[in-house]
Amino acid sequence: MFPSQRGKPLRVDDQFYGRFWRPAILGQDEEPSRRGRRAQPALPAVEGLADMLPHGLRHGHKVWLDEQGHPRVAVEERMGHKLQGVEGTYSHTSPEMELGIARGLQEAWEKPLTDAAHEVSGWRTKRSS
Repeated sequence: MFPSQRGKPLRVDDQFYGRFWRPAILGQDEEPSRRGRRAQPALPAVEGLADMLPHGLRHGHKVWLDEQGHPRVAVEERMGHKLQGVEGTYSHTSPEMELGIARGLQEAWEKPLTDAAHEVSGWRTKRSS
């Protein structure tokens, strides 16, 4: 679901947590460039995610896919699972299934952002009056 910068699976080890995960969740101060290392911008902490682990993202991802009603074969393939029995033998994910998943996830991502923007701009208040 989240490949490395080189497109390969992420190695979730202490280095990953220290260099990527914790700063993204807990925030970090700006760090100037040092010998052999680029400068790092300041990152704000993300409220409510201090205890979140990468594996928790997989659970949330699966819930979204199930809520959106995508075909089981497409969901299981996306999660890296193999279906057993007749369903696993004869079911395959089509390009249209993948596009449906992409559209559904994009909508799930954008809706809260759009709703928040409308609330800030007063759009909801104006429309509902």
